[in-house]
Amino acid sequence: MKIVIGLLIAIVFVGCSSPQKVRNPELVKELRGYIRPNKAKYSVNEPISVNYWLNNVSDKKLNEQVVDGSKEKGRAFLSYTFNATSLDEKQSPLKLVKAGEAFHGLLELKPKEEKLFVTNEFIAEKKGSYLLTIDLNWRNGKKITFKPVTLYVIKDKVNVGPLIAPDLEKALTQLTATDPVVRSQAKQIIKEYGAAATAHLVNLMGNRDPKLRAEAMFLLVQMKDISVPALLQGARHLNREIRMRSIYALGEIGDERALPIFGNAVTRDPDKEVRLTCLRIISDTFIDKIAIPIMIQVLADPSLQIRQNAITTLRDRTEKDFGYKADGDEKQRKEPIEKWRNWWQQNNS
Repeated sequence: MKIVIGLLIAIVFVGCSSPQKVRNPELVKELRGYIRPNKAKYSVNEPISVNYWLNNVSDKKLNEQVVDGSKEKGRAFLSYTFNATSLDEKQSPLKLVKAGEAFHGLLELKPKEEKLFVTNEFIAEKKGSYLLTIDLNWRNGKKITFKPVTLYVIKDKVNVGPLIAPDLEKALTQLTATDPVVRSQAKQIIKEYGAAATAHLVNLMGNRDPKLRAEAMFLLVQMKDISVPALLQGARHLNREIRMRSIYALGEIGDERALPIFGNAVTRDPDKEVRLTCLRIISDTFIDKIAIPIMIQVLADPSLQIRQNAITTLRDRTEKDFGYKADGDEKQRKEPIEKWRNWWQQNNS
């Protein structure tokens, strides 16, 4: 399936005309694209929500006005096409259920910062593997490259009624209502649904509206242990905003089931801000027996800021240093880190 989408004012059109194709167009150096489904495995006829993100990979702040350029070739963006192709049967693509409104307006991105470009919703009518791709045509004949993503439809869906109750769906949209009474009533309805609402709240933490992201997170914290299973899933989400907020909420709740998540995320998450959020939670709330060995691992982190935070916490907790300098190169840090490890092993065997 191949769909072409262009912007005119605030309306999304499917099948609109696009500019003349350019062979092997030059890539936009400052931006990279990422395709992030809300999960990797689905059932037949289950909604598949796919987010397409733009990331500033340059070392400079990006400011660019993004408008429909289908009639003015010097403007960004021109159009985009996306595919949701079956790898098993070429004639059985994902079915487009909802084409979201693509981002337009002033695109302001700090280095490594992301912006949601568009969200589309599909369903799969057959089991199988599906390859998601997108070609985003930018101004001056250039394009933005996205890494393809494969998702899997693994079993038939059992008909258990609507995926979300109408009153719950309405309440979720009212979390940012201007009327405080409406907001309060919406929160009460969501709390009454309990665990059935938590997965929806986790997904809202990836919404483009910062107020809605914050309201969803605070409500999950208020629901405490009921939220933990959904937050544990959120902490592994492809969306870095959902991961970061899930980890923060788990830290606020303080449930022991989250301990493996913290230890893994602080050393292995690819996003610096997620690791930093996790590190702060560990620094502020974990006892020495758990926190110190994790902090020692973090001394090898590629981020100077994270290494500085880790060594500061270790010095405060242990009154030791072992000559470690956060701003030293990898070779200079290697021996002090080994001393930290040996000291911990000898004193906590």
